[in-house]
Amino acid sequence: MSGEPATGPAAGEPSPDVSPDEPTDVRLPGETPSVASPKSLPAFAYSAPPSRRMTILKGVIVVGFMAFVFGVLLPRYVDYAEVLASLQALTPQQFLLVTALAFVAWVLSSSVQAALLPGLGLRHSTISWLCGQGVSNVIPGPVDLAVRYILYRQWGHAPAPSSLSIVLAGVFDQLAGLSMPVLAVLVLAFEGEGAAGLRGLAILGVVVIAVIFAVGYAILRSERLAYRVGQLSERILGWVFRLLRRPTPTGIPERTLAVRLDVKDLLLSRGLLAYVADLSGRAFYGVVFVVCLRETGVPADVLSAGAILAVYAAVGILLILPIAPGGAGTPQVLYIAGLGSLAGDEWNAEVSAGVFLFFVVQWVMPTIIGWVTLVLERRGKPLLSTGERAPAPAPAG
Repeated sequence: MSGEPATGPAAGEPSPDVSPDEPTDVRLPGETPSVASPKSLPAFAYSAPPSRRMTILKGVIVVGFMAFVFGVLLPRYVDYAEVLASLQALTPQQFLLVTALAFVAWVLSSSVQAALLPGLGLRHSTISWLCGQGVSNVIPGPVDLAVRYILYRQWGHAPAPSSLSIVLAGVFDQLAGLSMPVLAVLVLAFEGEGAAGLRGLAILGVVVIAVIFAVGYAILRSERLAYRVGQLSERILGWVFRLLRRPTPTGIPERTLAVRLDVKDLLLSRGLLAYVADLSGRAFYGVVFVVCLRETGVPADVLSAGAILAVYAAVGILLILPIAPGGAGTPQVLYIAGLGSLAGDEWNAEVSAGVFLFFVVQWVMPTIIGWVTLVLERRGKPLLSTGERAPAPAPAG
C-alpha cells in the first residue's frame, strides 16, 4: 500500500470509488487541515513506566487507603471477630475448592490476551495476567500494561501486535463489564425473581449489546461508514467542547480510519472470541463469589445466585471509574453494603466473611503470586523496563 494519503474530489468527502459495501485499505482525507497525512497518525500512543519515586509514592497511597478502609471504616460496620470465626470454620476442603475455582477464573480472565495475540497461548497469557494483576493491585495506573508489554517482548512477540493486543484487551474488558448486569438479570429472571420485568430488561440488554457489535462489525467492514461515524463523532464532540468552552478536537475521521485499518483484520478474525473469553472470566469470577458466600454459610434463600451476581455486576460497573487507588478496599465496602442490605443485619458476619474470602482469592493471592512470578520471569532484568516505550491508549482527538 502506498504511503501517500488518498485524495478525493472534495475536501472532507470520501472518494467516489470507495464502495460503501466493500472494505478497502485506503485512508481517506478529512475536513481539518491540521492532519497532513492520515496514514501517519498513530493509532496508539506510548508512555514509559513510572519512575521509581512515583512507583513508591503510588504504593504508599494504596497502602494508606487500605489501612483506612480495613482499619477505620469497615470495623464500624463489621465485627472482625465474627468474620474471623466464620473463616476459621472453613474446612481445608472448602478452601481448596474455592482456590481451585479461583485458578480457573484466573485462566479464563487471561484468555482474552491469548485470543488477541496469536501465538501467546494460555500459559503465557495466565502468567502475564497474574503479573499485571499483582503490579496493578499495588501500583495504580496503567503499569500493568507496561508489565504485559515487557513480558510479551521477552517472549519474542513483535512490538506492534503486542501493544495492539494490550489496548484491545482493555476495550473488551470494559465491554464484558458492561455485559455483566445483563447476565445477572438473566439469572434473576431464570430464578423467577420479578421475572416479567426482568425478562424485558434482559432482552433489552441483549439487544443493546447486539446493536453495539453489529455497528462495530459494520464499521470494520465499511470504510465509508467508519469515516461517517468519525465525522458525526467530531461534530458531537465539537458541540460538547464548545459548550464547555474548551478547544474542539479535530482529525477524528482520519484517526477513526487509522485505528480501523490497524485493528480490522484482528477484530474480524478474533474479536468475538476475545469478547467471549473476557466475559467468561468475569462470569466465572461471579461463580467464585457465589461459592465463597455459600461456603461461609449464606444460604440461597437469603441471597440467591442472581442477587449475588447483580451486586457483583453493579460494583463492577461502578469500578470502571477510577474512584479509589488500587483494587482493594472500595469493592469490599460496596459488596458488604449491597449484599448486607439484601440479606439483613442478622447475616452480616456470614456475608462479610464471604466477601473477605473472595477478597483473598481475587486480590491477595493474585497479588502475591503475580509479584513472585514477575520476579522469576524477569530474574536478572529490570522488573518494569525493557528499554522500550510501553503501550497506553492514545488521547482522543
